[in-house]
Amino acid sequence: MAKQMLFENPVHTPGVNVTIRRGVKWSLESEADIQGLGMRPITTKVMCFDMIADHDVKNEHDPMCRNVEGLFKTLCRLYTDFDWREHVTIITYEA
Repeated sequence: MAKQMLFENPVHTPGVNVTIRRGVKWSLESEADIQGLGMRPITTKVMCFDMIADHDVKNEHDPMCRNVEGLFKTLCRLYTDFDWREHVTIITYEA
C-alpha cells in the first residue's frame, strides 16, 4: 500500500511538480497517494539541503518554495530544528 503524502499548501500545477521532504523516508517509494490527486507514480532523489539549487525546486508545488531561500524559510517554519546540512528527499510527480 502506498504512503499518503500530505501537504500544508497543496497547490499542484498541471504537469511536473516537486516537493521536498525532510530525511530519507520517501527515498525508496515509487508511488504515493498524493493529497488532492490520488495515486501517482513518483521519482525520488536524496541530497543534502545545502546542495539544492534553484533549478531543483522551480517546479515546487508551493509557490513560496520555488527558490532555495523560500524553501529554507518554509522548512524552518515547519521543522523548528531544521538544519541546512540535513538530508532531504526531492520528490517529483505529475499532476
